[in-house]
Amino acid sequence: MFFRFILSISIIFLGLSGLAFDTFAQDAPEYDLGIRNQDVAFSSTRLVAGQNIVIYAAARNFGKKDVIGYISFYQGDNLIGDTQGVSVKAGGLPDDVFVNFIVPSGAFNVRVEVKGQAPRDDNPANDTAVTAMITPES
Repeated sequence: MFFRFILSISIIFLGLSGLAFDTFAQDAPEYDLGIRNQDVAFSSTRLVAGQNIVIYAAARNFGKKDVIGYISFYQGDNLIGDTQGVSVKAGGLPDDVFVNFIVPSGAFNVRVEVKGQAPRDDNPANDTAVTAMITPES
């Protein structure tokens, strides 16, 4: 009797967790290439004015289907380096891109934008990431 009770509870739990997963998957946008603030990183933790560093960004597919696009890096309104193409498989790993950057002498932040998503982007709310304001060492 106890075994049947445990088995029944297990079947109910597994059924509900599968239902919850299916509901989440159904709610995900079909096409959604995006980026989060924590997906932007620098090659050095110590930033010194005039230093050559690399800025990295990880484009993620939050949707249910494969998607392509490109990533642009900005300091203010100024484009940093070249725009980088990305392609991310649905349910796959992020596509990492990077640009070279010379640390300025004053406080700055970096904005990273996802653009040109194809076939489309169903969630433009996650297309921009911005770092905190950074004051480099002299």
